[in-house]
Amino acid sequence: MTIADNRETTYSTSRKGGLFHDILHDMRKSLRGDVHTVVEIRQELDRLLRKNAKLVDVLKLHHDYMKESLVICLDRDAKDEEKQQHLDRLLQLFEMHAKAEEQTLYKVLIASSEKEPRVEGNLAQDEHELIYQVMDDLRDMHFMSLWTEDVEAKSMMLCELIANHFKKEEAEVFPLATEKINSGQLNDMTSDYISLCDNYLGMSEIRAKGIFL
Repeated sequence: MTIADNRETTYSTSRKGGLFHDILHDMRKSLRGDVHTVVEIRQELDRLLRKNAKLVDVLKLHHDYMKESLVICLDRDAKDEEKQQHLDRLLQLFEMHAKAEEQTLYKVLIASSEKEPRVEGNLAQDEHELIYQVMDDLRDMHFMSLWTEDVEAKSMMLCELIANHFKKEEAEVFPLATEKINSGQLNDMTSDYISLCDNYLGMSEIRAKGIFL
């Protein structure tokens, strides 16, 4: 089964009326079409660079790519093998996105002369650090080899953290960045962000092949 298979059924459930059901409902609204492979996402970076895409648009696009896996990891009816595959994909993409975002957007926000961007930048950075810790916990649990109830619970916790982080960024951080950072600087950050994403995905592919530098 590929990560694009069975898309209709993987959106079906978390407990209706519960927190995860609401998170799933919010994310599903922004998703269209098949799930994108990591290879496709890496190839898309070149196209985004050539079309001079705006930074916030690229960041939101990458959120949508990760939401494709979030909805499956949170779905109580998805098969364990699907959840393992999508959790692995999510970890690769979040690491790519978050590290590149920290070195571009967050760096500028934290260095701002104004308090509000500094606070939001530091808060977003702290949220990343919390998410990294849960990601490390899941790797230590060897989730690709054994999918236990403990692993599933930790995975759902991770997905909730990421989904709420994305929601806050899209509603508050990105509009603030557009308001406080001049368009020229944002455009420069776009190319830097895309280049960093390409580098991080490249390193991820090397690790996946069992080659350690």
